[in-house]
Amino acid sequence: MQTGSKISKTRPDSAVTKLHPSRKDYCGMLEQTVAAGKALLPHGAASDPAVIDSLSAFIGELQKVAPAEVAADWQVLGKAMLALVKAGGKAPKTPVVDGATVNAAATSVAADAKQICRIDLSSVTG
Repeated sequence: MQTGSKISKTRPDSAVTKLHPSRKDYCGMLEQTVAAGKALLPHGAASDPAVIDSLSAFIGELQKVAPAEVAADWQVLGKAMLALVKAGGKAPKTPVVDGATVNAAATSVAADAKQICRIDLSSVTG
């Protein structure tokens, strides 16, 4: 897997169609994110379309390569992460997913990453 994907301004999710569930690619994406010192949630203004496009592309790609064990969790986290960023980092006025469901999904993803991928996500989620 190459490092990163070029993000199309008109279709930020265009790379997703070429992907498929793959434990190797999934762990690779997480490993690259941690190695680059990048946060899973971007820093930047929610009003900046580039931030939303970048996060949307990243989440879409993670969701597409996520193995079955965490695929549903990434569907939950993806919705929550996009809503949080679009709301400027504050809890959205209308939650798209309840907090307990988000916490359970995050715990599952972190445990899977640590146990199977051997990656500690705490440095990119805190």
